[in-house]
Amino acid sequence: MIMKLFIKLFLLLVVTSFSVAIVSAQSPPAPVIPTKVIGKARIYEFKTKTKVESVFLKRNNIQIIRATFEVPSDQAGAKPKGFQFFYQSWSDNGFKYKDNRQVAIILDKKGTAQGEAKLITASCFNPRKEKECYEVLISPLLPFADFEAMLKAKDVKIQFGKTVFELTPEEKDGLRDLQRTLDK
Repeated sequence: MIMKLFIKLFLLLVVTSFSVAIVSAQSPPAPVIPTKVIGKARIYEFKTKTKVESVFLKRNNIQIIRATFEVPSDQAGAKPKGFQFFYQSWSDNGFKYKDNRQVAIILDKKGTAQGEAKLITASCFNPRKEKECYEVLISPLLPFADFEAMLKAKDVKIQFGKTVFELTPEEKDGLRDLQRTLDK
């Protein structure tokens, strides 16, 4: 009886060890690689949609804005309905966007699209001090006509909360790269 119990435990241990070895031997999924790159714009083609994005603004690796839009795969060349901004911010003064997540686009000193960004993630690296914090926000879907207006405007500003970014010519070029992806 003790021998049968010992054999069962031994077999259970062998089978469990074998299955753990198989699971740990599997490779992680392959990273998503863009199917095409135009300047700063990256094109990702999936079965049901084509997603295009451009990291067009980086300020000291503390603030990063990425613009993105997508179109259904069966509508190649179609104009997107809208676009969104993803905004990443690192701060050593605590959360900056906890109470104010308003997003606005200001073109030639006139406001256009606006709305409230959703907080995707927020964390502090030193929770006791609540100083060194990281936040990621996503804007609401903004009209694509406003994106096109950004490309024509001389003065382009994007506002997240109290933070206002005046785009440089190079940053505007990053947005133009997104538009160029539609001119395939």
